[in-house]
This record gives sequence, structure tokens and C-alpha cells, in this order.
Amino acid sequence: MADWLLKSWIKATICSAVLFFFYHLFISQKLEEDISTKSKEQE
Repeated sequence: MADWLLKSWIKATICSAVLFFFYHLFISQKLEEDISTKSKEQE
């Protein structure tokens, strides 16, 4: 039981870490796009 619990906890941790990583990539990409469009508008 404890072994199964540990494995499912590890899976959940890895899944959330991967999701957070992709979410972070997506957000930073969006921010970079916003910054580049703003700098183009200023020119």
C-alpha cells in the first residue's frame, strides 16, 4: 500500500513539474511576444 502511494505521489510530482515547465515556457514566450510588439509600436 505504502509502495503504491509513493509511486503515485512520484507520478503526480513529475506530472505537475512537467506541466509547470510547459506553462512557464508558454508564459515567457507570450511575454517576449508582447515586449517585441510593444517595442515595434514605439519605433
